[in-house]
Amino acid sequence: MPASSITEYIDAQPAAVRRRLRAIRGEVKKAVPEAEGSISYGIPAFSVNGKRFFYMAAWKEHIAVYPVTSGSDAFKRSVEKYRGSKSALHFMHDEPLPLTLIGRVVRVCLKRYAVKQRAR
Repeated sequence: MPASSITEYIDAQPAAVRRRLRAIRGEVKKAVPEAEGSISYGIPAFSVNGKRFFYMAAWKEHIAVYPVTSGSDAFKRSVEKYRGSKSALHFMHDEPLPLTLIGRVVRVCLKRYAVKQRAR
């Protein structure tokens, strides 16, 4: 049965992956204290004012964060090493988590969300 909360999702993962997911969730809360967590599309999602701006998912060999599609040229260069697809970054389980970079990614995702909201 799919998880109904982020905590439930994290608790269902192997111990090492749980630590990594908790660290990423901590970076989200540090960068955006008002962010609310939920499960969307079967994975943890974070929202502000009911609009989701950041997702994370545990996979066999990595943790993916979504959607990472825009940013300055400097930002794009800083995430290139982790680019897993056009809209996701992959953090391999056998490598240290770049938590400072993840916090920056969260802020860029939130900024993109805010720009979309202003355009409406």
